[in-house]
Amino acid sequence: RGAATYRQFDARVPSDVSRRSLAALPLLLAGCADRDKSQHVEWAVRGGVPLLGQAVYPPSDAPKRPGLPPCAVLLHGGGWTRGRREDMGLFARRLASHGIVCFSVDYRLAPGHRWPAPYEDARDAVRWVRANARTLGVDPERVVAVGVSAGAQLALSLSVRGECPAGS
Repeated sequence: RGAATYRQFDARVPSDVSRRSLAALPLLLAGCADRDKSQHVEWAVRGGVPLLGQAVYPPSDAPKRPGLPPCAVLLHGGGWTRGRREDMGLFARRLASHGIVCFSVDYRLAPGHRWPAPYEDARDAVRWVRANARTLGVDPERVVAVGVSAGAQLALSLSVRGECPAGS
């Protein structure tokens, strides 16, 4: 069970925003309220690597709260050498079922990209979500990074360095 569960909770992160991805975002996200729908967005290219995000929205039967929903930027594990944003799919759907919008992201991996590339991509993913909160339909004051294994280390680093303050 451990190995299968770990693979289900893995994914990747992104960074430099292109005008093309911003222009396409509303079209890509249209209709994401359905239970099994998610949309992929190329929101950055860094070091020649396209960084993609996958937005997963709460299903129509998820709890509704006043105001815009919070957003969890999901960071996969994999020892900084492997993993994909799609690996966080089950985790994203579970959070979405509780009314949380999830944005699972790719980040640059070793050995082709050395530290601090993964950290910079994770940081920029959070910044990108906050900057595009209106288009994503989320509360920019309630964006948090969540990760598994290597992704958890990235999320903790963001918190310690003040990029994702506690309670945000």
